[in-house]
Amino acid sequence: MTRIPMAILSILFALFLAACGQANAPAQGGVSPQGNNAAVPSAPQASSDEAGDQKVLAQVKSTLEALPGVDSAQISVSVSQGIVTLTGPVNGPEQHQQILQRVAQLDGVQSVVDDLQPTKGS
Repeated sequence: MTRIPMAILSILFALFLAACGQANAPAQGGVSPQGNNAAVPSAPQASSDEAGDQKVLAQVKSTLEALPGVDSAQISVSVSQGIVTLTGPVNGPEQHQQILQRVAQLDGVQSVVDDLQPTKGS
């Protein structure tokens, strides 16, 4: 008679362990089971970041084209998560500083990586 209760106890214990494992797993759809609606980061967030980066890229290129004396075609611009990288030759240290200051002031720019090379003295 002790075998039947022991078997039932073993089954209940196994079910208990299985239930505990499921309680800590995130629910399908990226929402935790605790009911606090804490979403798990997903692909749509990445596309949102990319859209923001594309907007910043367009603003930077427009700003470079509007600066007098700047050959914007010679300056390579890339943006990742609001970090702008500028690469290429510029006409002296004054133009170099002007570009860096203008780009840093644009909305959405988190920081500027300066890979510009001033080509002649001022």
